Amino acid sequence: MTSKEKMLKKMRENTKRINEHYAVAPANFLKAWKEAVIKIGTGYFQVQRGYTIPIEAAAATDKWQLIPNIDAMENRFGTCSIGEGVFMAAVLSFYNSETSEPFMKQYGMYGIGDVAGRLDLDEADIITCLMLNHTGW
Repeated sequence: MTSKEKMLKKMRENTKRINEHYAVAPANFLKAWKEAVIKIGTGYFQVQRGYTIPIEAAAATDKWQLIPNIDAMENRFGTCSIGEGVFMAAVLSFYNSETSEPFMKQYGMYGIGDVAGRLDLDEADIITCLMLNHTGW
């Protein structure tokens, strides 16, 4: 096999891997998002965009059913622990990074390394899954 053939084979394998990943990414993101919602508390999220019947987080079939309630979160940021605040801000950043930025700075978080140092293992697993499967809001 020539070097050109090897390169083409590697490119095809990589394309296949990417396509397979993004075929399931939305479902994986939603699963991790629901875990985050449950961990933070469902009272800090609201039903949006045409979804009119309140749902349990575990029953959500779309991320749009579990939109962060920014006002409720903002009130909680002033009373929660640093670890809780960092996790909430990191989760919020997947919905709207501009909204989460002041909260990240409030807890001294300026990069992903800062965030990683403040998360427990379950929180790190959730954020990692969100990061790997985020395809935009």
